[in-house]
Amino acid sequence: MGWSRGGELAAQLAATDPSIKATIVWAGSPVRFHGVPDGYSNPDPAWLDGTTALPSLQISPSLRFPARLVRAVLTRRPFRLRPLYQRAFERATDEERQAATIDVGETAGRTLLLSGGDDRLWPSDRLCARVADDPSVEHRTYPSAGHAIGVPYRPLGASLVGPDLLPRVPVALGGSPAANARASEDGWQAALDLLFEILR
Repeated sequence: MGWSRGGELAAQLAATDPSIKATIVWAGSPVRFHGVPDGYSNPDPAWLDGTTALPSLQISPSLRFPARLVRAVLTRRPFRLRPLYQRAFERATDEERQAATIDVGETAGRTLLLSGGDDRLWPSDRLCARVADDPSVEHRTYPSAGHAIGVPYRPLGASLVGPDLLPRVPVALGGSPAANARASEDGWQAALDLLFEILR
């Protein structure tokens, strides 16, 4: 089980380790992306197999990125990172997208993907939909939920913003307290159902 970037790792591990019988990905991605270091310049691949970099999509900010960042600083509004990942996905060739996609259909067990349609950190809903046709994969997306879905019954349905990207400029996570709470409750029950089924 993994959340966000940890969900990317969970999917990767399940695709390479036949002992894993159930994988649960919260607001994650079955598509590998480069890392995002300080400055957003020349990021390296996030995942290695030994010393070999796994194929991933490179994040390259648009010319509008600095203007968006300045606007967020001036207005103190949460900053959306989703456009960075969408741009990386859209600018890639079909071959690059295919190489960076984790083959969750080849896992030895079952995979549950949970995503929010208003995820403002990255397009987890769109990325998970790429692999949702496989019979061993279940994808549940919640149109009004954001990135912070997971353990249910947290106060206010989890946060709508993440840590600060810059001083007093937090990362936008999206959704609403009510939508995140409903998605977390439904997703948690789906996760428990899968685990009970596998572990019986």
